[in-house]
Amino acid sequence: MRSVPSGPDSDNGFDRDDDDESSFWSTDESWKARNYQRSLPSFSAGGEERFLGHEELNERFSPSPTQRLRYVIQPDEQFAVIFSWNVIIRNARELDLEVWQEIARSRGLLLPDMDDVVRAEYMPREKAIQRVFFWNLDWGETKSLAFEHAVKVQERFLNYDFSIDHDVVNWLRAMGKHKITRCLHTSRRRQEIVSVLERLNAVNLFEEFVTVEDECSTPEQVILTASFKAQRPPQHCAIFADNPRDVLAAHEVSAKAVGRIGPFSAFELKLADVTFKDFDELSVYNVRRLFGSLGTGPQDLQLEREEKRYDGGMGPL
Repeated sequence: MRSVPSGPDSDNGFDRDDDDESSFWSTDESWKARNYQRSLPSFSAGGEERFLGHEELNERFSPSPTQRLRYVIQPDEQFAVIFSWNVIIRNARELDLEVWQEIARSRGLLLPDMDDVVRAEYMPREKAIQRVFFWNLDWGETKSLAFEHAVKVQERFLNYDFSIDHDVVNWLRAMGKHKITRCLHTSRRRQEIVSVLERLNAVNLFEEFVTVEDECSTPEQVILTASFKAQRPPQHCAIFADNPRDVLAAHEVSAKAVGRIGPFSAFELKLADVTFKDFDELSVYNVRRLFGSLGTGPQDLQLEREEKRYDGGMGPL
């Protein structure tokens, strides 16, 4: 920040304010924080902290010449799809809603609805209690309510009557038939998710899982972690989400986004590459069309070399 001098003793137009240096470092820290959110933290051989962004992962997992020949025969094998827990499980959010309403009735508080649960989904429980449910501003009481909710959800999760639609199962099996890598991400532990999917006879529908053990703090890191586990470049991955935050995160790391209309309308998911309401509206060909603009590597490189040779002959414009 700059302050205009008020006295005649000043010999220049502006005087340096003490906040200049702090403002500069705050901007630098904000850039580092945003860079951390869009990449995977790692360490170099010398022990220095570094970040794996989507550009590096796109280059690392780019198909080799042998793989390109294989993809000519099986083009869908080069893609990976990422599903959120709320997209494939019909009543995934109802457990949170039931627990929040039970706590509200026992304490005489305002009953939250499904819209409140959706808004509170990507924030800490304490923040949801204070800024979404408007229950209490006392930090001690807020921590108590948040802890009670976490304990009750943990106790009921494994035995809760989750359900998965038949069209979702058919869609997942169709992608497995075409060798598309399927990944599921959730905020629960892997052991809990596998137990629930085994009960639903759906554990074999996914090759990879991104769970709380992977310590992903942002949706961008979830997508990059799924890309790393699937051994596919992020630009060859598509995430199936039902909220605008995941849709925007996919585009931040060069991935594609498929939005399912549900808690949010089609207008709110307008940034998604494709929107749908039911899985029976989709086909595997829709996934292939998502990546139609990527082209093929060898042709792109050949065109680039021809353009350079032509520019070299003509000289600079």
